[in-house]
Amino acid sequence: FFSTMPFGAATLILLWLLAASGSPTADVAGPPSVYFLGNGLLETVEQHLPQVVQDRLGFTPTIAGHFKKGATLAYHADMHPFWSATWSPTNSFNANCQYHSVVLQEQSTLGALPDQSPVAHALGPQYTREASLQALRRFYAPGAKTCGTQLAVLQAWALQDAGGQYPLKVCDGVTWPDFAALTDALLVGARSYAQVLNDAGVAAKVVPLGQAFRAVHDADPALFARLYLGDRKHLGPLGHYLAAQTLFAALYQRRPAALVVVDGMWRPREVTLPEAQALACLACTAVHCGSAAECGCGLCGHAGEGGGAPPLPSRTVAISKE
Repeated sequence: FFSTMPFGAATLILLWLLAASGSPTADVAGPPSVYFLGNGLLETVEQHLPQVVQDRLGFTPTIAGHFKKGATLAYHADMHPFWSATWSPTNSFNANCQYHSVVLQEQSTLGALPDQSPVAHALGPQYTREASLQALRRFYAPGAKTCGTQLAVLQAWALQDAGGQYPLKVCDGVTWPDFAALTDALLVGARSYAQVLNDAGVAAKVVPLGQAFRAVHDADPALFARLYLGDRKHLGPLGHYLAAQTLFAALYQRRPAALVVVDGMWRPREVTLPEAQALACLACTAVHCGSAAECGCGLCGHAGEGGGAPPLPSRTVAISKE
């Protein structure tokens, strides 16, 4: 398998193998390269993941992606010849098998709709949720099996209106009554996509970024508001930091582990060290449903993708701020 990889940086592979062995970093191991497919909201979110991996594991993964405003997974499957440096113009996937892991993000509206919903996206009437389900079965799963690519489905964060208010109308009369309802729907939608891939013989996981946002929402509303830019859709510096930590926990962390954030590790200048420690802990617990102690911090997080621990009252979460 490794002999077919077009990577000149053998050191990255060695570090990856060492991380997966009985070394002190046995709790963390992950792909040397990750490709992201998503809409315009995801663009720039993935750019900080290499810095977090470098801080935690000592190597810098190769990160790339393709993003388009409003794009659905079916649209990406249809349009893949347009990034032929990565994808073959035939109906194949990750043509040169050059990426170890691919993260899939559905368009933010379709991501929360039921699988049977007839609602189509503005890019075209053919881009329904059913079309994305078919793309998972006929395009993404076969390609991933051919290349041995790890797939992950990203649960997006819940959008809000500019004032942070609900109910929120997302399209064609579809309205969400509150933040929790939209976040729950996004998690159900992401899990459904992952199950389709699993049923097709591909081991796929969910990256519960929306659950991490919900953990901050429940813990500290003021800090939560700072995750977004003014439009309450795109992410601000704190949101980018939370996203990077959640991606790390989902893609590189096998189980909850004491990976404490210390000064000198990357963080946006707008994020204080106590805030960075709090956000990293909430990301860890959202992914693993581990205890605060397991995640190496003194906070209690919201139950996430692991499914083991129940949500704890938000009053048990004390986020320190300077």
